[in-house]
Amino acid sequence: MGLLLGGFAADRLVVHSAAARIWLLIVGMLGAAPCLHFLGTASGPGATKLAAACFGLFSGLYMSNAMASVLDVVQSSRHATAVGIMNMVGGVSGGLAAYLIGQLKTQYGMELMMSMMGATGAISLVLLLVAAFGYFPSDYSGTREAEFPVA
Repeated sequence: MGLLLGGFAADRLVVHSAAARIWLLIVGMLGAAPCLHFLGTASGPGATKLAAACFGLFSGLYMSNAMASVLDVVQSSRHATAVGIMNMVGGVSGGLAAYLIGQLKTQYGMELMMSMMGATGAISLVLLLVAAFGYFPSDYSGTREAEFPVA
C-alpha cells in the first residue's frame, strides 16, 4: 500500500511543488525509522504486526520516490548512471546491514540491532533534510536550465 500511495501522492503533489518527491522521502523515513525500533522492542504479536504494517507503509512511501527524486536533480544524460549508483548503494548497504546484524545479534541482541537500524534511519532523515533545504532548490533549477536552456 505504501508503494502505491507514495507513487500516487508524488504524481499529484509534484504539480504543486517540485520538491514533493523529496518531502515524501522525508515523511517515509520519519515514519519508517521508529518502526524499526518498535519492531525489535514490541511486547507482543499485536504490537509487532502494527509496527511491521506501519514500517511497510512508510518504507513504501520512501521506496516509491527514491529513484524518481534522484532523477529530479540529475540531467537526463546521466539518469542511467544515477539509477545504477542508487541500486549499487542500496544493494551493498542492505546486504552489509543484514550481515552485520547477523554477526552482532548474539552479542548485543536483536532488540538493540533493530534500534540501531532505526537510529541509522534517523541519521538518514537528517541527511535528507539537509538535501531538501540546502541543495534541492539549486540542483533542481540547475538541472532544468541544463535540459531546457533559456534562449
